Amino acid sequence: MRGFTSNTLGQRTTPATEGGRDRTLGGNVSVEGSAEIIFPLPFIEDQRALQTSLFLDGGNTFLSSCYDVLDEDANRQQCSSGVDLGDLRYSAGIGLSWLTPVGPLTFSVAEPLNDESGDDTQFFQFSLGQSF
Repeated sequence: MRGFTSNTLGQRTTPATEGGRDRTLGGNVSVEGSAEIIFPLPFIEDQRALQTSLFLDGGNTFLSSCYDVLDEDANRQQCSSGVDLGDLRYSAGIGLSWLTPVGPLTFSVAEPLNDESGDDTQFFQFSLGQSF
């Protein structure tokens, strides 16, 4: 999701160690959505090759049931299962897509709207190719 570092949303398996980072467990249920308004750039001849957009993204990952990831995590894990729509994260921003012979290049600048402590946010993102 734009505005958050890849693969960081969802429950944590263990608390962060001093100077370290916690590990993201992820989940087997993904809730995500996106809305985009595409608008043309002035002075560009081929509007199909270069597009700008304003977007709003929302989503998170959840577990349908808890399980131990590692044996040493068994007593430390504080897992909650089920989908809680109150835990959805949202971000908004602007994107630029450029269709090249190599594939589509996408640049995004996003600001998380409801990040919480422990969330890894990312202001600028770049991708090559399409994701599903």
